[in-house]
Amino acid sequence: MVIEAKKIKAPNAELQVLHEICLKAIKSQLEAMTMIKEALYKTKISSTAFKAANKEMDEVVKYEGQFVDGIDKYRKKYGI
Repeated sequence: MVIEAKKIKAPNAELQVLHEICLKAIKSQLEAMTMIKEALYKTKISSTAFKAANKEMDEVVKYEGQFVDGIDKYRKKYGI
C-alpha cells in the first residue's frame, strides 16, 4: 500500500499536504503492524514491543484524524 500510495500525485498544493499526511499514516501503520508481528511471533511474546507498537498505532490514529479533518475542510471550502 505504501508503494502504491507514493505513486499518487495530488493535483494541487492543498491536496498534496493532505496526501503527505495520509502517507505518514500509512507508513506508521505498516511500521506498527510489523512491530506487532515481531512481538507476537517470538518464542516469548514481548509486552514491551507490543506496547511500543500500540504507541505507533496512536500515531496512525492522529494522522488519520488530521487527514479526515483536512479533507472535510477542503470539501467545505470548495463546496464538494
